[in-house]
Formats: sequence, C-alpha cells, structure tokens
Amino acid sequence: MSWLICKWLVFTKVRSPFCWQQKRRKRRSWRTLQMPKQRAAKVPSRVPKAPRAMARMFHGAKDALFLRQERVGFMYTKQQLLECRAAVLRDGKTVQLASLSQCPEEELETTLVRALLAGDLPPAWWSKRTMPLKRQALRVALRVANMQAVYAMQPESLQFREALSCYEPDDRFLEATLSEIWADGLLDSDLKPERGSLECATMAAWSSTSATASAALPKAAEAIEWLLLRGAPASVLLPEEPGALKARMKALRLLRDLGPVVCPAVAAAVAGCLRDPEVKGRRAAAQSLAALGPSVAKHAPRAIPRLLRLFRDPDPLCAEDAAVALGHLGTDALGAAVAELRSAEGSTAVGVKALACRALGEAGHEAAAFGTDLLELLQSEHAVLRASASQALGRIGAAHAGDLSLCSLLAHLATEDQDCTTREAAVTALGLLATEVKRAEAQGELEVVRAALASALDDVETFVREAAALALQAAA
Repeated sequence: MSWLICKWLVFTKVRSPFCWQQKRRKRRSWRTLQMPKQRAAKVPSRVPKAPRAMARMFHGAKDALFLRQERVGFMYTKQQLLECRAAVLRDGKTVQLASLSQCPEEELETTLVRALLAGDLPPAWWSKRTMPLKRQALRVALRVANMQAVYAMQPESLQFREALSCYEPDDRFLEATLSEIWADGLLDSDLKPERGSLECATMAAWSSTSATASAALPKAAEAIEWLLLRGAPASVLLPEEPGALKARMKALRLLRDLGPVVCPAVAAAVAGCLRDPEVKGRRAAAQSLAALGPSVAKHAPRAIPRLLRLFRDPDPLCAEDAAVALGHLGTDALGAAVAELRSAEGSTAVGVKALACRALGEAGHEAAAFGTDLLELLQSEHAVLRASASQALGRIGAAHAGDLSLCSLLAHLATEDQDCTTREAAVTALGLLATEVKRAEAQGELEVVRAALASALDDVETFVREAAALALQAAA
C-alpha cells in the first residue's frame, strides 16, 4: 500500500508539474525568441498576440531571420527583426516592414538594369513601375541586345500591352536608341571596360554572334532589326559625311546580311548610297540592294535608274556589281535591262549590252521571256557579247532546254568560234543546259550537246578542255 502511495506522489506532485512547465515553455518559445536577459525579466505574464505574418516570420528562428519580398532580394538582419518585435510587445501595434513600394526609385532602377545586363528577364514588378523607368529599361535591353527582355517588355498582343502598361516607343526614342547602338558598334574593340558595366555588355553584344540568325551576325544586329522595323530611320546607319566611309561600309554589310526582312525600312537609304563618291561605297550599296530582293523596286523606285547609270561607271567591278543587283530586283528591273540592251549606243554600247546580259543571266528562269534578244547576240561580231549571251542563256536554262536551234548555236560556238573566251562560255552553257535537256527527255538535243562537248575536249586551250570535262559529267 505504501508503495502505491509513493508512486502516486511521484507522478502527480513531481512529474506532472514538470511536464506542464515544459509544454508551456514550448508554446511560448516563439514569443521569447532569445531576448536579452535584462528584457526577459520584464516580459509580462500575458504577452499580446502578434500578427499572423509576424508569427510565421519569427517561428523557428535561431541564427538569423530574413524576409525576401517580390524577388527583389530585401534582406533583414536578426537585430532588425528583434527591434520590430520589441516594438510590437511594447506598444501592442503592428510594425510595417520595408517593402517594395517604399524602396527608392533609384534603387529599383539599379536592380532592374543589373538584371538586364546579366541577360535575365525583367522582374515581375517591372510592369508596376513608372514610364520613365520602363523607357530606360527598354533602352538598356536594346543596347545590350537582351532580346528576350525586349520581347517581354514589348509584346505584340495589344491586350498584353494594355495589361502591362507598356511604354510606346516614339520616333525620338527609336532614333536615339539606334544612334547609341551604332555608336557602340563603332567603338574600338581593344577597349577593356569594367566587368559588369553597361559598356562591357554592349561590347559583348557586338562581339558575340546571334544564335537565331542564319548568317554570322552579332547579337546587336537583332536589336537594330527590331528598331528598323518599328520606324527607326536608316539614315542613322548611313551618314553622308565624306569621312564616314568606314561606318557606311559596315552598315551596308550589316543590312546585306539582314536581308529582305528590313527592305521596306532601308531600301531608299541604301539606294541613296549608289551615289557615293567612293567606289567601295557604291559597290557595297549595289551588293546590299541585291540581297534585299525584288521588293526594292517598290520601296525605292530610284534604285533601278541609278543601277543602270552605274553600267557606265569607270570602275568595271562596280558596273558588274550593278548588273548583278539589277538581276535580283524582279521583272521591272529586267525590263529596264532589256531596254538598255536594245537601245545602247556610243563607245560604251558593247560594255552596257554585256552587263545587261549579265543581269538577265542572274535572274535565271525569270528572264526566259527575253531569250530572243539573247539569241540574236549569239551571232554578234563582238566576242564579249557572244560570250555574255551564251552564259545568260545557260543560266536561263529550262525555258529553252528543248530548243534545238539554241543547242546547235551553242555547239557551233563551243567548237568553231575563234575567241577562246567565247568557246569556254559556250561549253559552260551547254553543261548547264544538259541537266535540263535530260530532264525534258529531249534525245536529239542531248546528242548535239554531248557531241559538241566531246569535240571541246581536244581544244588547244587548257581552261576550255577543263570546262568541257566538267560539262560532260553533267551530260553523262
């Protein structure tokens, strides 16, 4: 009996109060939170209940407590949180912690620019900022060619633009930003700016290539294309000052690589460079027009007359580039070339007609309607015209594959002409026609082609024999 009494006393008088005190300490541990000893003695027995957010924030804190809000990275030290808690316990009022809305605009701009320089997307709070900050962010993203950020801040959908309150770029913004990007591209590549700075990021945009472009273009080219398609003036890239030839050459090569997509925005400006006082500038302009494609005739009507005037340029390479460009500008340009072919007179008539033949040959199948004019030139007294017409007819190809008279004329030139250049041109043309003749299953024409090429293998000139051997491989 005494043993049972002792056991009852141990569990009720000793252990139970001890367990009750332990549970009470656990329930109130989040309230004490390792307070200094001098303050712990003054804590009242009934502590005011803290807000739920404060309870979640303080629960389980041991070494350091922090709060991260809206992906900005605001950090709070343990001492700061303890001071807020002491104020709650002392006054019984809710303490509002620092939030994004209270952050200075300069600090937000720095955070946003840092994200754009790193190649990241803009933070989620970007759409709630002021228009000047959005304008600055778009300018920085374009300068460093962070195009994923540009597309995020400038969506195509009108609904998304209204929801995000996007900044609408005006003409002044487009021109100023394009000028800044182009100035970055003209800087000396030997400069070594500070790592992580805007200058370092812009240099990286010009030194690294774009993964989305077909040609080896710098990343900045995508930003330039974006600005041009939205109305930025192409004259910013093509200054007319005599000492700006290097800048014009670089811009013309860039526009040539961008291709037809930017033609509506830059065709007129590029056509103006055909009047460049420097030969290099005129040649680069003609090459760029050839790459921009047939829509040049629509957006720059003066391009075709200026290319025709370059047929008489003192520099033969410039005149040849003009003929090549004319062959890529569509039906209107070909009609102008044929008109020049029929009406050319004077001391430069032969050269102009030869260049017109070159333009028709560059057009390929599109020039099939003008084959009659070329057939007449096969019997010209000038060897350069016979050679030029032969090359053009070979490139036109399919439209005249079944023409026995054409094959006979080219075969005669390939074996009997006195000029070796004409013989080589005729042999090359027969090789080009052979593929089309086989496709058309014209056996008579194919036999004529093979016989002429076999005879050309015995030509006295080595380059004619080599051309005949290559042509026979196509006719086999």
